Amino acid sequence: MKTNCSRCKTGHRVSGNSWCRPCLQQGQAKWKANNPMAVAQHRAKDKKKHNLRRKYGITHEDKANILVRQDNKCAACSIVLDLFNNRDFCIDHCHSSKAVRGILCYGCNISLGFMKENSERIRKLADYIDQFKLKTG
Repeated sequence: MKTNCSRCKTGHRVSGNSWCRPCLQQGQAKWKANNPMAVAQHRAKDKKKHNLRRKYGITHEDKANILVRQDNKCAACSIVLDLFNNRDFCIDHCHSSKAVRGILCYGCNISLGFMKENSERIRKLADYIDQFKLKTG
């Protein structure tokens, strides 16, 4: 036996709710209009969750586990990562296999990208800098 909506008294209520579908939709629209900050926060959180899975194939729990393994430090330079600033660190992954390698600080991630993930090029740059340390130091 279907029960009428407690709001409009005409439509049949949706399972688990006391309102019918049109009343639920109107109520949600009104709540969203009155709570724009909560809606924005929810969408941002949902978008981040979706992006991690879509882009890297990992969950927030996986990311947290990686950070624990790395002692909340950059996998390359070991500086402590600001966990409250998502722009401070990046998920490092192989662009061909899509495998996640670790979490890097923003600076190391950008540097790795500029160097086209070429280890020989990175070594040559380090050797170049070391030449000047020896001359000036």
